Amino acid sequence: MNLEKEHHSKEEEMFRAMPPDTVDPISVAYQDIRGVPFYMNFEYKLNWVTLMTIIDLLLNFIGTLIFIQVPIFYIKNKQKIKNIGLRLDVFQSFLLMQIWSIWMLIGEFSMFKIPFTGILTNYCANNNPQVILRFIVFFFHWAHYSAQLFTLLFCVLRVAILYSNSNKEKEKLFYYLIPPFIIFPFLASLPHLLSEGLCLQMEQPYPFGAILIISKFFEDNLVKLGIFYSNRMICYRHCVHLRMPPDTFPKFIENGTSRLFGNKQ
Repeated sequence: MNLEKEHHSKEEEMFRAMPPDTVDPISVAYQDIRGVPFYMNFEYKLNWVTLMTIIDLLLNFIGTLIFIQVPIFYIKNKQKIKNIGLRLDVFQSFLLMQIWSIWMLIGEFSMFKIPFTGILTNYCANNNPQVILRFIVFFFHWAHYSAQLFTLLFCVLRVAILYSNSNKEKEKLFYYLIPPFIIFPFLASLPHLLSEGLCLQMEQPYPFGAILIISKFFEDNLVKLGIFYSNRMICYRHCVHLRMPPDTFPKFIENGTSRLFGNKQ
């Protein structure tokens, strides 16, 4: 693992030392772009990633507007819901699950989808905005962890209805778990806030200037299985959008994994 990191560091130093007209930046994917000349001079142009991101944003915005009607209904009819026998704790857990999923979605757009368009590339390469980069990565992980836990809680409460006759016990379970499901993910995400933020060039088929925002903590603690899974999740959506052939997708993932670890094919 140390040899792989050493090789990766040497490759990055060579990448930074090369003049802009002697290297194709996409061929050296997953390298930090900060201070690299051809990223400092990068000019954003409309591309297919931007169009897909706008469509995705509009669809999610419509879905969020629809969801907003649910808490409004809950606030206005809380007592009626209780009187007709519906479980308030289950209803509240559903709201928390959806709210944290929306926060996670905001983090996903900030960390992945918007940087993929290239609109932040010049700013990141020239200004190294550490406060923004660190907060974006921290916020995404916090929201992601909490969203997963509240989804689990919602399912547990649904199952608990079948096996427990005491509503008070189930309500206590719900209210006891809310604080740790927020605090523990917060603590688990702090290393991303305390470590250096990075902007990395993405692999093809993303265009030149499409970047990924991650933390140095994340990069330093990667394992091959983890990065394979991460790349698979990140790239799968865009492979579907591109309608790539089935045999192209595994190779696409393999290339991204090998480049990030500095392995030569």
